[in-house]
Amino acid sequence: MITFSDAYKFAAYSSVTDERWYAKLYYDDAGANDFLGIASEDMLISGVQYYGIVLSWGEILDTINIKNSSAAISDMGIDCANNLKSGMFSDVLYGGSNKYINRKFELFSYLNSTSIQLYTGKLVRVSASDDIVSLSIEGYKPWDKISIPSTKSLNGNYEPVSYGDFVQDTNTNFFTSKFLYPMPFEYRKNNNLYFVAGRTLATGAEIYFYDSGIDKFIEFSDSASATISAGDAYLTSIPIKCTRVTNFRPSAEGTDDFSATASAYDEDSDGSSNNSTSARYPSSGEYEFDNTASGTAEVEDYELILSGVPEPIGKPTAIYLKGRASVSIVDGGEADDKIILGHDLYGGGFTTTGISRD
Repeated sequence: MITFSDAYKFAAYSSVTDERWYAKLYYDDAGANDFLGIASEDMLISGVQYYGIVLSWGEILDTINIKNSSAAISDMGIDCANNLKSGMFSDVLYGGSNKYINRKFELFSYLNSTSIQLYTGKLVRVSASDDIVSLSIEGYKPWDKISIPSTKSLNGNYEPVSYGDFVQDTNTNFFTSKFLYPMPFEYRKNNNLYFVAGRTLATGAEIYFYDSGIDKFIEFSDSASATISAGDAYLTSIPIKCTRVTNFRPSAEGTDDFSATASAYDEDSDGSSNNSTSARYPSSGEYEFDNTASGTAEVEDYELILSGVPEPIGKPTAIYLKGRASVSIVDGGEADDKIILGHDLYGGGFTTTGISRD
């Protein structure tokens, strides 16, 4: 597909247009300056001479099949006069020191001093008479003549071919990334499972498991961090008995005791939080303790119910509840005033923590 520059668009819309075509016939290693310029008339562009020997450019047919998601570009047939200022054009192509066959060909449109590339191909055949030289140009794409994937492991598995920016994630970040690529299984050896990684990695070769129950890719905590070579391929591995660990937050809440209850589980991924992003008790104002007699305590029960816990695949071997709480003492009466925090997680016993006023 051709992308038109702003300068070319402006030239096309101008009231006076002067369009001509020119081409570059590359030779040898097809370096940036290794080409012979031809055109429909003599042209000098950026200090490069293009010889006006082209009699007919032929046609270019570019087709797109949206239904089949395919595209194709046609070949070209160009007729040129067999005459250069330095001699016969056919002698340059056939008998000169430069090799043009199977080298790159580029076609350009020159409109009001602005160029745009129309076609890329390669010169595959040349036929000549005394008067005319016919050039056969084969349409070219960068992936032509390339078969991928091409690298195989010792067991005949192709290395994965993947494109894009891949992002590893961590348990701290709740495994939100899905920018990963699949790796084929290679073999089992010495109580490890090996997979074809696709490239050599000194770090970052960890293997992830897609858990459809929570829609996340979770890293195997015992996965190898670097690849090993095996023939032409590179492998990474996990133990046969491996562990995967992930953090997750609930997705719903319910209580009348707290305000901003959703803030109880929407903290930053690095675990940081403050009062402005936390659920608060009481829901408004401040809680005032009664003035109880010395040696007695006032007990205040409150609850914040969190639900919507996801269900990962498999049977969990351990579940831990992580939480954070803070208390602000606005005004204490006596020097020995103290607030006692208590929590009872899943019937695991009542634990208390003392916080002094000062």
